[in-house]
Amino acid sequence: MAGHFPLEGMMQIKMNGRTALITGGSRGLGRAMALRFAQAGADVAITARRAGVLEETKSEIEAASDVKVGAYPCDVTDAGQIAAMHEAVSADFGTIDILVNNAGSAVRGKFEELTDEVWQDDFDLKVFAAIRTSRLVLPKMKEQKWGRIINILNGAAKAPGAEGAPTAVSRAAGMAITKVLSKEFASYNILVNGFAPASSSPICGTGPIKNRPPICRSINSSRKKERRFRWAGWAPRKSTRTRLVSWPRTPPPTSPEWR
Repeated sequence: MAGHFPLEGMMQIKMNGRTALITGGSRGLGRAMALRFAQAGADVAITARRAGVLEETKSEIEAASDVKVGAYPCDVTDAGQIAAMHEAVSADFGTIDILVNNAGSAVRGKFEELTDEVWQDDFDLKVFAAIRTSRLVLPKMKEQKWGRIINILNGAAKAPGAEGAPTAVSRAAGMAITKVLSKEFASYNILVNGFAPASSSPICGTGPIKNRPPICRSINSSRKKERRFRWAGWAPRKSTRTRLVSWPRTPPPTSPEWR
């Protein structure tokens, strides 16, 4: 684990007294972020569909830190399960200070072959899940005048390619949601950011790609595809580079102001 998530050379952020809720927190990027928050001192609640995998990740986080960790099985495509999960997390941890809307998977195909069901499933997972979870945590964030929401996006949100639907479209919707929320709740000291990670992101660690988390290996594969496009004379506009998208201008998570 230490090899995957080195802290050396990175700004040390203290998140003691804060609680972070991470959807899609059992594997990949969600697991990596949960470990980071825990190592920074924040209590962590993770949610995903598979209870067994969630418990494994919970045990791993507990072994790597001394914070409170909770695992909550939840299918975030179901509004009722989201509400029940939020109620359980709130009962166990109190206020949710940080929300990471990370649940999602890459789905793409030929536009004419994508059914309404495929579109609906993708939007339920990536768009409506973020809307519903954010709507539940915002009242307490407003009340305490402090909150952080991070929506995980990808480069296709700004530079979609052929056969990139439905994910490119749902991620673009996620970017729009991020802009709307950031402007609407900035006066309450609630910062809303969109994050499109890349394999060069510090959260992916260092070393051979094969030893990094699956999400980072997947992103690296996308970068190889981009290089092939460049050789063919077509170049996407930095579509796979790491970017932190903020509206209005807000400090990134590595800034002391983010605390």
